[in-house]
Amino acid sequence: MLLLAQYKVSSTGVLTFSTTTTPVPGTVNAALPSTSIPDASILVWGIQGTGTNDNIVSKTFGTPGSQQHWVFFSSYDGGGSWSYWSIVLEESTDNIYIVDQRHAAAAAPLITAGIQINSSAALMVTGSPSLSNLASTDATAADNRYYEFNFSSASCSKPYGFLSSNITTNSVDLSWVGSANALSYNIEYGISGFSQGNGTYFNDTASSYSFTGLLPSQFYDVYIQALCDSSDSSLWAGPVSFSTLCVENAPYLENFDNSFPNCFTQSSNDIFNWTLNSGPTTSTTTGPTDDITSRRRLYLY
Repeated sequence: MLLLAQYKVSSTGVLTFSTTTTPVPGTVNAALPSTSIPDASILVWGIQGTGTNDNIVSKTFGTPGSQQHWVFFSSYDGGGSWSYWSIVLEESTDNIYIVDQRHAAAAAPLITAGIQINSSAALMVTGSPSLSNLASTDATAADNRYYEFNFSSASCSKPYGFLSSNITTNSVDLSWVGSANALSYNIEYGISGFSQGNGTYFNDTASSYSFTGLLPSQFYDVYIQALCDSSDSSLWAGPVSFSTLCVENAPYLENFDNSFPNCFTQSSNDIFNWTLNSGPTTSTTTGPTDDITSRRRLYLY
């Protein structure tokens, strides 16, 4: 249930539900619990709003019953350059998220991420009070990372903190933070955009997995669920997306049968654009009439 009667947010990355009068937390962050932090607070402590473009923006998304309320620290200073973070309150699960969104290449934030319940009880993300960013300069959500605080009654929490590594043209390693009492994980994956139930499905006991036999230059989606016992499982996490590396060796064949591959880019500064098409072109006197490798598939012209 999302009940947002009142909260206060400081320019130092601290959101509090405390109604008592307290000093604004300083810019020098520390480990939790801290006497500098009021009770009932959520923290991205260690960033600061110093410039005219540094703003705190709030917005509620979704419909009643499944809303998310975002508190967005826009263009804040994080270790010498701009840094973007958000605190998210989720209605349907009562979860709290701290979202690591975007940072300048020169930014080096060292923050305390967590929740302070009172002066003697707190939860803190591993690495705090010197937690650095994982997201890069990407303005999209592609490389966003988030930390999830799950306060539901279920004992089996949803996996989070996904990290891909050792990426090749046909393999990717994926790791995550799982439930403390998870016995195994259900994993389903497929080409990006697939519907759950139509992918490759299996179960594994580790909180990481090496995906092999993948196609090069391809985006994939993964869904993961924790199993804690025969009657207790988490919600599915995902889709978590990754892509394999492009093929750089000659000769190289690309038939464009499925889509515009992720290793190809369309210039925005030219006169003519490449177009994916199926069937004849719009001209009746020039161009192909169909795909050479398979009828009613795609080709590029």
